[in-house]
Order: sequence, then structure tokens, then C-alpha cells
Amino acid sequence: MLLNEPITNLNILALDFETSGAVKNYDEKPIQIGVAIMRAGQISPAECWQSNLHLPKEHPINPFAQSIHRLHHEDLVNAPTIYDIWPKLLTTLQNIHCLSAHNIPCERKVLHRTFPLHTFGPWLDTLKISRHYRLCPHGNCLADVLHHQGLYQEAINLSQGRSAHDALFDAIGCLLLLQKAAALHGPDIFQHIDYRTR
Repeated sequence: MLLNEPITNLNILALDFETSGAVKNYDEKPIQIGVAIMRAGQISPAECWQSNLHLPKEHPINPFAQSIHRLHHEDLVNAPTIYDIWPKLLTTLQNIHCLSAHNIPCERKVLHRTFPLHTFGPWLDTLKISRHYRLCPHGNCLADVLHHQGLYQEAINLSQGRSAHDALFDAIGCLLLLQKAAALHGPDIFQHIDYRTR
């Protein structure tokens, strides 16, 4: 149980997927993954990583999704598959106490569709945390909350110049929000933990 743990006692992995979006007659596919690690309350830049993920040319990308993540087939056709990067992800998951994402159903859906024999969790959803503590009066999308909390530039710096809707930026931004929420509310943030692994 994590309910009474200070964040400085935990290793937390934040995960973000960008996807091909909903297209009729096609499965929604992950096309970029971003992973960020927090150890003892501090983000570990050396352990943060990102990869584009293979998408065949014949698999369309939803135009609205593409307008957000700005990924095109030429970025993806020669990229590794999600199965190729599984050993790296599995290694990264070692000694992790908790996973996090901004709207965990999206990331959890990708993981369980792709790796149905594995379980993942527990989870902390920074979207729910943002809503509960009213971290931004203008909305709860990750970029808005980061801007309002003065964290957007730090997310750019830690992600080496990336911006919102890039998977690494979003994963790092998620951890920055957890740091901020923990600084403001302490272990109380763990009342929002989701122990479901599927």
C-alpha cells in the first residue's frame, strides 16, 4: 500500500503514448512512446527515453490526431515496433512502485491490448489529481496545467526542447505535476491511486 508514503520513498514511472487515432476499419496503434522516471522525488533525466513506433504506410493516421502530435508516416515507417522496444520497457519497469500518466485509461488500454498477458500498475492519474486539487482554473489538459503551475519551461528543458503532445515531454510533464502536487498536498495525493492492473 502506498497511501501513507512520501513521494521521496518511491520510484515512479510516467508513461505517454501518441497513437494513430481512431480510423474506420483500422485498429488504433501506438506510434510514439515516452518514458520518464522519478526516484526519491527527483526526475532522473538519464533514465528518460522516447521512441517513435513503426506504423505501416497503408495504415492511416487520423488527421485530427496528426494535427496534435505532428507525426507522419515518414517518421514511423522505419521505426522499431512496440515489440522491439519491449525488452527496454521491461527493464525500465524494474523496481518501479507506481506508474503514472495524464489520463491513465489511454496508456492502460495500449499496454493491455499490446501485452495482454502482463499486468501493469498501480497507477496515479495526474488528470484526476489536477481536477481534484484544481491545479489549473482554465482546464485540465497537461499543457494548460503545466503553464499555470509555472512548469512548462522546465518540461521543455528536461525533454531537450520538446513540446506538448510529444510523448517524452508529456511523460516528464506528468512527473513535474506529481512533484508539485506532492509538495502542496503530501501523501494525500495517494488517495487517488488506482490499484487496478487491467
